[in-house]
Order: sequence, then structure tokens, then C-alpha cells
Amino acid sequence: MDPNIPAVGASGAIFGVAGLLAVLTPYMQIYFIIGPLIAIIIQLMLDKIIQNAAIVSFLNLIITIYIFFSIFAMFSFSDRVRKIAIPVAMPLWFLPFVAIPPLVIIGLIFPLPIGNTAHLGGLIAGLFYGYYLRQKYKKKTRILREHFREF
Repeated sequence: MDPNIPAVGASGAIFGVAGLLAVLTPYMQIYFIIGPLIAIIIQLMLDKIIQNAAIVSFLNLIITIYIFFSIFAMFSFSDRVRKIAIPVAMPLWFLPFVAIPPLVIIGLIFPLPIGNTAHLGGLIAGLFYGYYLRQKYKKKTRILREHFREF
């Protein structure tokens, strides 16, 4: 939250696209992988609890390997391999409510280099732009919404 610390990243834009799609295709089924999120929370807690630097480094390595493996596991053709990432199916409109609050809560407890204001700003901009497109191109966005209706 210090304005003197620069921030670089595309996560605000990604949340903007998520907000846009949440308005345009709200019932499209997506998978939110919670395995890496749980691993990051465990990693932060272990860093605070365990004082031995060698053990913490080893556990951080194991957790980092799991995070990368679980992200790549989502692209597997095997259902068993994909389940390693702990995917949770949900409609797209629900994603912002699941993704942003944990980031804010974790950021309040642990000092993280996460731009929560960029996430929220991108989401709000995407929601407004999606609403604008729905009003301006009613027929096209209705066809798009019907095409991606899953839930």
C-alpha cells in the first residue's frame, strides 16, 4: 500500500478480462484451481512457524514444485492427474467473489507483494465495460451468453 513502491504485472488486466467475461458470459463453466492457493497459504504459515532456515527452504522447494505441477496438471488428458490441482467447477460470474477476497485477507495477515488495488480496479473496469457492451450490443451479447450457457 506504499505509493513509493512500484508495481509491475498483468494481474489487474487479467481481473479486468475476468470482470468483462463475468458480465458477458456469466454461466460459462470454469475451473478454479485451489490447490496452489492452499499451498501458498501453507507456505506462508510455515515460514512464520518454523525457525530452521534449512527446513523452510526444503519445504518451500516442495511446495513450489507442487504449485508448478498442479498448474501443468490442469492441461492433462487424465482426470486423475487434473485432480492433483484440486479444480472446483463454478460459473464465471462467481470467480471474482472467490478469487479476490482470499487475496485481500492473505494480504492483510501476511505482507505480500500483491497489488490488490490493481486486482479490484481491473475487475471493476471489466464489469463496467461488460455492462456497457451488453447495453450497446444487446443482440450480439445475448447470442454470446447463450452460446456459453453451461450451468
